[in-house]
Amino acid sequence: VGPQAPGLLHLKARVLDLAGRLQGRVRPAVAGGTSTGSERDEWGASRLSLAAFPPGTGFTRHLDNPTRNGRVLTAVYYLNEAWTLETEGGALAVERAGDHPSGEASSPLLVVPELDRLVVFFSETCWHEVQENRGGRERLPGTTG
Repeated sequence: VGPQAPGLLHLKARVLDLAGRLQGRVRPAVAGGTSTGSERDEWGASRLSLAAFPPGTGFTRHLDNPTRNGRVLTAVYYLNEAWTLETEGGALAVERAGDHPSGEASSPLLVVPELDRLVVFFSETCWHEVQENRGGRERLPGTTG
């Protein structure tokens, strides 16, 4: 990402600021001057990544950071214009644990991948999946966390 995408760089800066404000939840990836990996910055955030989900693809249910190694938040910013969930699918299905007294998750919250939509969730505890893209074009999210 370079000067041609200043909006995405601003988005990343805002997400890192939010992570910093969650002081009790943030565990820096750098301790004692030793980096845990060149792909991470001082907040333990991975670099911005852009993904494409071609027609017929999705992503199975998962946690973004099941090992709890420093990544706290995931931010997804959608770049699709005029996306229609009914015909194209590709929703982000986010589980909402704790909605019921039993602690079981209710039906997932479906997030339509529409242009200029931002979704932020906890990387360590928020189970989610990308439902199958049934449309004729790629589903385009930008992710940082």
